[in-house]
Amino acid sequence: MTGKIPKRRNICNNCHNQHGCLTDEPLCLLIERKKKEMSLSGKDLMRKRNILNECHKCSHFNICWAHEAYKTVIQKLKRK
Repeated sequence: MTGKIPKRRNICNNCHNQHGCLTDEPLCLLIERKKKEMSLSGKDLMRKRNILNECHKCSHFNICWAHEAYKTVIQKLKRK
């Protein structure tokens, strides 16, 4: 066995990736959470861990964030 995990295959007929099935999992879902972080949303987890800039690299960015809202949050973090 090579230890490689097969990539998730497209299960939608005529898929245009509207469900995100052709993209990688978002980082906020892959991060191992501590017990007190289990109820946090992905955005809140990324903010708490101070890695919010990674959201912009995510293929699901437009689903989670409005571009202006993201800019506002990043600017507030830079001021602190």
